[in-house]
Amino acid sequence: VDISYPPVFDNIQFTNPAQPNSKLLKRDGLRHYFKLRIFGRLSPHLLNRTEIVYAPFVEMGSSDYEFNDTYVHASSLFSYDLGGRFFWDYLIEYENDELRGEVYAIQSENTKQTIRFRYQFDL
Repeated sequence: VDISYPPVFDNIQFTNPAQPNSKLLKRDGLRHYFKLRIFGRLSPHLLNRTEIVYAPFVEMGSSDYEFNDTYVHASSLFSYDLGGRFFWDYLIEYENDELRGEVYAIQSENTKQTIRFRYQFDL
């Protein structure tokens, strides 16, 4: 288990690409990144890695959290060792990025599922 808190200073300037003549928006603040990572072997051949990120934004000069601009990301990887450095992987990821949804006028939530056959080697 790994728990971390790396704060990030955001200094963002952006426009809405869907509106070419829109004004430049500026934002300065602090994004608190709370991260939890869990690694574990579920069986002799099955490994799991899970990561959860919760990152609310605070505008500089304000003590209020902007929960409408909270970034959330969760992922879980299940990897099955087939032997001989071959693996079957299943990855599920969930992301909620309110700022991206607002700026680009798209859905802020996104879920991906990936299944892959992997060969591991050393460089």
